[in-house]
Amino acid sequence: MRSGKLTPSPCGQVQRDWSAAALVELAWHLAEHGPTPYEEELADLARVALACGAAPSSAAVLADPCQPSVARERAYGRVAEALVRYGPNSRAQAPAA
Repeated sequence: MRSGKLTPSPCGQVQRDWSAAALVELAWHLAEHGPTPYEEELADLARVALACGAAPSSAAVLADPCQPSVARERAYGRVAEALVRYGPNSRAQAPAA
C-alpha cells in the first residue's frame, strides 16, 4: 500500500498529503518491509520536510538508498517529527538553522 494521499497541485504536479495519520501508516510499512519498496515516498517526504525546516542531514539520509535501513528508519522518525511539528498544517515555526 502506498502512503500519502495524492492530490493535484495548482502547478499540475502531484503532491502527497503528509498528515500525521499518513506518516504513522508509512512508519508501520517501513517497520514491516523496510525502506526499499517506498523509495518514491521517502524522496518526496524528504523534499517536503526540508521545505518545512527538517534537519538537512536527516532528510539526506532518509532519501539515500545507499544508507543502511536502520539509519534511514531513524532518519524517518526525525523527519516525520519535524513535519508534524513544523509542516504545512502546523502553526509552529521551524527553528533557524
